[in-house]
Amino acid sequence: MYTKLDNLILEIASMIESGTIKVGALGLSQDSANFVREYNSSRSDLAEPIETEREITKLTALYYKIVSLDHHKNGDVIWSINKIWYYGDEPKYRVEHYGYIFKDVEEEFDSYEKAEKFLSKMVKEAISEQKGWAKEVLKTPRDWDKTDNKVAKKIIKLLK
Repeated sequence: MYTKLDNLILEIASMIESGTIKVGALGLSQDSANFVREYNSSRSDLAEPIETEREITKLTALYYKIVSLDHHKNGDVIWSINKIWYYGDEPKYRVEHYGYIFKDVEEEFDSYEKAEKFLSKMVKEAISEQKGWAKEVLKTPRDWDKTDNKVAKKIIKLLK
């Protein structure tokens, strides 16, 4: 499990490596930069959870763009992972989504990382469903109204 400090250090290390932030900028000394690099390399377990979080953020943003092309309810664009303690047991992590367009999701996991991976999978499935719908509309455009055809074309364009 990673902490907010781990996340911050990983972000700074990434910025140093990419050249986004330079030693001397924002008071970052060479010693501090070396510490960040060293800490980051010693915590290789941090990269995967942060990458999963970034992936989920990108996926939910894409899904929001897709469902916003026509109409949606607030629940369609809310995806969550909640931490729950039952009767003094170790916490569980529940993935939840209560949408109008995509099915309701309520699944529990023993680790946050497993919950994140499942959430990523669910958002990908929701996007895939929308793509399937769009392909179906474009296959038989006369069976659908103008708005559906327009939305379907935009979905396919977004997903290219």
